[in-house]
Amino acid sequence: MSNLATSNEFLKRLNIQHPIIQGPLGGGPSTPELVAAVSNAGGLGSLGAAYLTPDQITGDIQRIKSLTDKPFQVNLFAGGWDANADADPQPMLEILAEIHHAFGLPPPAPPLPKRDPFPEQFEAVMDQRPPIFSFTFGIPDSDAMARLKQRGIVIFGTATTVQEACLLSDAGVDAIIAQGAESGAHRGTFAGPFESSMVPTLELVAELSRFLTNP
Repeated sequence: MSNLATSNEFLKRLNIQHPIIQGPLGGGPSTPELVAAVSNAGGLGSLGAAYLTPDQITGDIQRIKSLTDKPFQVNLFAGGWDANADADPQPMLEILAEIHHAFGLPPPAPPLPKRDPFPEQFEAVMDQRPPIFSFTFGIPDSDAMARLKQRGIVIFGTATTVQEACLLSDAGVDAIIAQGAESGAHRGTFAGPFESSMVPTLELVAELSRFLTNP
């Protein structure tokens, strides 16, 4: 089967017109209005919900549904959370101290430990049943993956290496998002050291294509 035919089949499955996926952009940029605008234009709008509370996730998804009847996705961080991390914050605090001083702010302090928000965020997503769910920084557990499939939600996972793609494939994702070294924002690495994930985008895509063709 040709790549074009495969691409067309995937677009049909997502029910979108153009092979364009808006980046989730967690932290505010991916507003419900932006998500709906992209979906209404024939692409796939994406809500970056990793920093939202469950109530905010519910409200944003309902707002998106009021603005479009087209497919969209919701993205969460499914890993990378360690409330007992023992990394030394001092080097970063020293950098931030200069900025705080320049703006007349109190000296910076390390954040207090918090519990992983993913379980409660995930329940909010499940209640709202978006057409597509994506994640990065890891893989939801098998129960979460099974629940997504039971509700007919298409699943995207992020890979920065072929090893991660293998794990995502074994977990049952419907599509793998290849995040190359040139990509901005967070690195989705979750299997192996960070240095091993710095694979240029075109090289990573070629490696993943070979893997998907001959797993």
